[in-house]
Order: sequence, then C-alpha cells, then structure tokens
Amino acid sequence: MFTPDRILPADRIIIAKQIDDYHQPDKLIRSAVHSRHLIIKTKADKPLVLFVGGARDFYHNAVLKRLYIHYATKNTTHYNLAYATHSANAGIVTLIKKWHKAGQMIYLVGHSWGASRLMKVIHKEAKNTPIECLITLDPVSRLTPGRSYPRPKNVKLWANSYIDYHKVGLNIPNIVAIIGGHWLNCPAADYNFSISHYQQQEINHMHAWALFKKTKPFIPDFY
Repeated sequence: MFTPDRILPADRIIIAKQIDDYHQPDKLIRSAVHSRHLIIKTKADKPLVLFVGGARDFYHNAVLKRLYIHYATKNTTHYNLAYATHSANAGIVTLIKKWHKAGQMIYLVGHSWGASRLMKVIHKEAKNTPIECLITLDPVSRLTPGRSYPRPKNVKLWANSYIDYHKVGLNIPNIVAIIGGHWLNCPAADYNFSISHYQQQEINHMHAWALFKKTKPFIPDFY
C-alpha cells in the first residue's frame, strides 16, 4: 500500500482519442499528462464521464485499470471518457468547464480521496456548472468532515456507495480508509448504498468496481 510518492505520478489526466487506445492500457497510462499542461484534443461531442482515482491510484489501479479502462472499452459510443488522479485539480476543472461550455451533460465518479476532490471542485471552482450526476465511492477525506457536506446545488443527482466496515475485516485498505476519514452514509446524498460483499465475496476499500456496480444505473446506457 505504501509505495514512495516520488515514483508515482501525483497529478495526471488521461483522455483517450479513440477506442483502440483503451486496448493498450500501459501505453495509455504513459500518455497521461500533468493537468496544468492539459491540451484537450478530444472534441466535446458527447456527454463526459470523468473518473477520479484515490490516493496512489496510478499504482494500485483500483479505478484506473479496474474501473475506468474497463468501463471505457464498452462505452465510447455513448460518452467522452476521462481519468484524473485525485490531486489533478486544474485538469478536473478544465474538463468540467470545457464540456459544460459545449453544452454536454457531465457525470462524475470519484473513489476515496478522488470523491472528496470532486466534492471540493463542485463546491468551489465549478459551483456554477450543472452536474448531471455525482457518484462517490467510499469517499475519504483527512480534514473535511465529508459526511456533513451539504448537497451541492449544481448537482442533479448524488449517489453514494460505501463499505459497511462493521461487516468486513480489518485489512490494510480498510484501515487506511478508516484512518483517512471514511464518510460512510452521507445524509445529503439522494441515494446511499451500504456494501460489504459482491458476488458472495467480502470486499474492501480498494474494490471500486464493486462499489460502482450499485450506482451504475444512474449513468444511462451502461452495458
């Protein structure tokens, strides 16, 4: 879990131009750019689905490979798809504002610290930008009392999926999430889903895909 930060890209954005890019994950990852240097070559001609990973997701791939790339290979006909690390604040804001300016709907999916990053962006830099749907997957934040966040006025629907830590074991991912400040149930969300098992297997904080399964109906045309 605790790989040195210096070998991990802390601030990166990925937005592929074509479906073939997603069939070469390692090449796609190497194409990631610093969010302040982001030049968007993809035309904003479809609704945007933006996935934001948690701490060190470039290493663990809980969202990057197991959720974002997997989802993207099935849904490029319906959406423009992008990925951001949780610290890529500038890139996240740039993407949201570009797609809003193009008149496209925006769907946001954040896991762990990525969820708290999206909430901060929605409340500050993009507070006047309409968001069709915000999906938070076991959100975590160290300093902000996340579960007390008010409902964002610019978000049409907020769905929150979280681990029921009373029904799962204490492993490293779960301990990190608890120490980091897990939000659990968010009273301001439109929907809250408590999860402990997926396909009869116990899950933990790193199982972003299992957490996403509960919220997938809120993004239309999911395969």
